[in-house]
Amino acid sequence: MKTTNYQLPESTIIEGREDLLSDITTFGSATINSKSVSVHDLLEDADTEDMANIIAMLMVDKDDAYYHAIEILTKRFDDMFDDGEIEDHLIDEACEL
Repeated sequence: MKTTNYQLPESTIIEGREDLLSDITTFGSATINSKSVSVHDLLEDADTEDMANIIAMLMVDKDDAYYHAIEILTKRFDDMFDDGEIEDHLIDEACEL
């Protein structure tokens, strides 16, 4: 991870985080700081109980299972990428344009 002296507004970092997570959940993966991150990567170390709950919910209510899965993916994404890493990604992405 590169360290920058830039300080993006918190709202920009939050929006960037949401956009990246949306790309992962919509398209299956996204590139963050030159690393491909997929849904599988996010779920790889997910709690076994959470995974069992998603599977059980799929049998009863697909909507609840979807929202529960998004919650798990969001938590895992937040655990993997802190604000500094998201900021670095956004700055690098802007420099490429």
